[in-house]
Amino acid sequence: MKRLYYNVNSNVWVRLTPLGHEIHKKFWAEALKGSTIEHAIPVLKVDEDGWTEFQMWDLMCIFGHHLYNGCKPPFETYIRFRGDDVTKKNPTSK
Repeated sequence: MKRLYYNVNSNVWVRLTPLGHEIHKKFWAEALKGSTIEHAIPVLKVDEDGWTEFQMWDLMCIFGHHLYNGCKPPFETYIRFRGDDVTKKNPTSK
């Protein structure tokens, strides 16, 4: 069986839906509520093709509980990876 390995600290790119943008905004509004930087919701950098960059763990943290069978997806179903972030070598083997 062919296996690929990916580190969740690496970056991925997704195309957020309008719902995804709203979830992102609400996530940060709640996370920053009551802090001195409450107004500092991170601005998403969207490239000319509509792709937004996240670290994989951050994408999972923000959108994970919105992903289930039958959900209205917060981003298109394709995720873009950098080729050199994916390896065939098992990182846990010696």
